[in-house]
Amino acid sequence: MVPRTSRPGLTFPLEERYLTPKEASDLLGISRRTLDRYRTRNSGPAFYKFGSKVRYKIEDLHAWAARRRIVKRRRREVPAVAEED
Repeated sequence: MVPRTSRPGLTFPLEERYLTPKEASDLLGISRRTLDRYRTRNSGPAFYKFGSKVRYKIEDLHAWAARRRIVKRRRREVPAVAEED
């Protein structure tokens, strides 16, 4: 079963609807202010403007988060230098 929106009369699957900045920040686990800051600095996820309203698509949020993934690499061990007498 595909999750639906909670608004009466709308039957868009959740993946196809536009999220508010609050919903988007909750999904990403960041504050709304941080998301707004990313948007104004052009370093955040793709967004849409409908008049003065900012909206996000779920797939754009996931794509942006995936690009920010950091894989921690193991540090190479440096051989110990023998002390000279």
